[in-house]
Amino acid sequence: MEQLTGAVFQYLSQLGGIGLFVAVFIDALGIPFPGGLMIVMSGFLIQRGDLGVVEAVLAVVTGYLSGAVAAYFVGKHVGYPTIKKYGRYLKITPEGFKKGQQSLKHSAAAYLIIGRFIPAVGNIAPYMAGISGLKIIWFVLYSSVFALLWGTFNLSVGYIFGRSWHKAGELIGTNSWLAAGSLILLYFGYKYYQHKKLNKNFIGGE
Repeated sequence: MEQLTGAVFQYLSQLGGIGLFVAVFIDALGIPFPGGLMIVMSGFLIQRGDLGVVEAVLAVVTGYLSGAVAAYFVGKHVGYPTIKKYGRYLKITPEGFKKGQQSLKHSAAAYLIIGRFIPAVGNIAPYMAGISGLKIIWFVLYSSVFALLWGTFNLSVGYIFGRSWHKAGELIGTNSWLAAGSLILLYFGYKYYQHKKLNKNFIGGE
């Protein structure tokens, strides 16, 4: 394990932002890959002075958007039958696909920003958006918000924890559902606040 970790650190140290871009690009395609963990490791490299903050953030955002947009167009042009046939390679199940469709119809923003933090949902999100015909401008906007949140959070964790980054990575992995749940609660709390405020303004107007 230490040899593998050392090899990844060497890879990121030598290639810098390009190496991080490639790692995040693969992760964004929905392929099982420790993209988030590699971002955490990059945060540690920032702390050591081996990687620039701006370079890392740009690599994460552009890498994620490139992979997500590629997956979006695959979903849009290939369609559900092909995704259903080969979805097992991306861990896409018919049940997960149906749930994703329902979530996307309910709120594309919540699905593509909050749902992407959930491993079982995140890997099918860009394909689902393409298949469902979501406008590309909205997809890019929501994906950009997620990439910034996801990237800055993981980079910050790696930077703050320093040499104990691996413990932070384990914590993030085991509590991804908790993090997503917290974001979902915040989202619906905000929607409830908006609803109450709208009703109050409406009643006051009367």
